[in-house]
Amino acid sequence: MDKRLKQLKQKVNKQAFNSLKFTSFHKRKVKEAILRHQHSEGEILVAIMQLLVSEQNGYELCSLIRSRGIFHFENNEGSLYVLLHELESRRLIDTRWSTEEIKYYYLNQQGKKALKKAEKRMQSKKLSFHEILEG
Repeated sequence: MDKRLKQLKQKVNKQAFNSLKFTSFHKRKVKEAILRHQHSEGEILVAIMQLLVSEQNGYELCSLIRSRGIFHFENNEGSLYVLLHELESRRLIDTRWSTEEIKYYYLNQQGKKALKKAEKRMQSKKLSFHEILEG
């Protein structure tokens, strides 16, 4: 079966994709398009809070944010931790340390209420970072 799949893949590549070329020009255009689609601070904060409904460590959170197409913390993960500490100081998230000394973050009851409020407001308009934090 594996041999037949490889042969099929080769035939598809020869016939269907033979005329397609993905040059460095195309790669650059795709990267530019991704960068043009910047998310507002409010959208980023809501996305983080949505992800913190279940417990996450910083690395997991960063990966999940990236998987949502938010590259705000790319090569600047430290700013994510600043934001997490801000949420913690405003008592919207709680933390716990695992036995492996990994810090986990999660939304508490007050944070869940703030998230629901922010999601409702986001449906009607764009939210700013400060509007979400101030409730």
